[in-house]
Amino acid sequence: MTVLQISGLTKKYGKITALKSLDLKIEQGNVYGLLGPNGSGKTTTLGIILGILKQDDGSFSWFGDKYGDQYRLKIGAILETPNFYPYLNADENLEIIRHIKNDQNADFTELLTMVNLVDRRKSNFSTYSLGMKQRLAIAATLIGEPEVLILMSQRMASTHKVLLKFAKF
Repeated sequence: MTVLQISGLTKKYGKITALKSLDLKIEQGNVYGLLGPNGSGKTTTLGIILGILKQDDGSFSWFGDKYGDQYRLKIGAILETPNFYPYLNADENLEIIRHIKNDQNADFTELLTMVNLVDRRKSNFSTYSLGMKQRLAIAATLIGEPEVLILMSQRMASTHKVLLKFAKF
């Protein structure tokens, strides 16, 4: 089954072409990576397919249909630096995500145990190290049991042990 189909995706910022006629097909059950130097269009591509940016040309579809709100619930994503409310703790921040994804069954204890944050669940986000913030973001992506995960971070390598646990999830 095709999860994501991209055809001729193009994005310009003024005179600069950030993305030129990208074609890509992603099948279910596979792991893909977007690799390239700074400025090669990785973040732009992800921004477009997640509905954050508007493309100038081309199209994309999730699960064989045009992107819409119904597909946001099937996708867990981390782009760049994780952002949460700094004055809230892990449980409170995850509760907001649970509400957005309309998932009343999310088990915060299980998620926070998986990412090794259960002991700091009552600490404010502002007190977390970068690695802890990334791990909380991974826990947040798992709420709603998404069919697709998009993890983008230049620093994500620091959480490789968590990602290995997650891959077995």
